[in-house]
Amino acid sequence: MKSRSTRGYSAVEMVVAIAVFAVLILIMAFLEHQLAQVERRVELDWFTHPELLSVVARLRSDVLGSEAVMGSFGDWSEDASTLILSMGGTGLQRRVVVYDFSEPRVARRYLFKGTSLESSWTANGVPRFEVDAYLFSTSGSGVSLRAYDDDGRLLIDRIIVPRKG
Repeated sequence: MKSRSTRGYSAVEMVVAIAVFAVLILIMAFLEHQLAQVERRVELDWFTHPELLSVVARLRSDVLGSEAVMGSFGDWSEDASTLILSMGGTGLQRRVVVYDFSEPRVARRYLFKGTSLESSWTANGVPRFEVDAYLFSTSGSGVSLRAYDDDGRLLIDRIIVPRKG
C-alpha cells in the first residue's frame, strides 16, 4: 500500500484561511472608522491641559495681588487681548504685570520693575483668551477672564476680584 504524504494545505483550506483573515481585516477597518468618528466628536479636555491651568493660575494670582488695573503701560494699552496690572510700588520700584493674548494660541506674561523688563513667561497651545475690567454694581472692580476654543465655544468665564489691602 502506498502511503500518502501531506506536503501542504488543500485549496479549500487556503480559501477558508484567506476568508477568515479578510473578515478580521474588515472588522478592524470598521472599528478604526468608528474610533476616528469618536475622536472627531470628543473635544480636548482643556481643564487637564497644563498650559491652560498655568495661565489661569498665574493670572488669578496676579489679579489677587494687584492694586489696580491700568489703562496703559509702555507700548501696551488695555483691550480684550491685553491686561495690565499694577502690583504696587512707586517710581522705579513700581511693578507692573502685562498679559498679552494678542497672538493666537499663545499667552505671554511680562513683569516690569519700573520700566525695565524683569521677567517674561510664555504658554503655547492655549485657547483664545479675552480679558476686561469688570465693575460691580455696588462697588469695587475685578477682572473678567474668558477663554474660547477654536470653534468659538466658551470654555472659561470667570471674574477675579483683587484682595483689598
